[in-house]
Amino acid sequence: MGAKIIILKKSTCSSERPTISPVYKRYNKFSGCGGFDLGFHRTGFDIRWANEYNKYACETYRHHFPFIRLIEKDIRFIKANEFPRDIDVIIGGFF
Repeated sequence: MGAKIIILKKSTCSSERPTISPVYKRYNKFSGCGGFDLGFHRTGFDIRWANEYNKYACETYRHHFPFIRLIEKDIRFIKANEFPRDIDVIIGGFF
């Protein structure tokens, strides 16, 4: 699979956030409280799936992103068939 170049469109209004074209579907592993997802969401990414195992981070994540499927368990125990198949971008955070 080749790398994709993402071009941010300049906004015509200074209060608007830049958006990507076309909209890419993505998922986040090691999501934490959703910092990466917030940035990607604000630029127009369609966040399909997220994973985090820390219960406090999950509470915060669910508060900010109730519309995103959050798998709340250790990624080592997620089966291959549980991962989404129609994804363009995978990101992962860690500390």
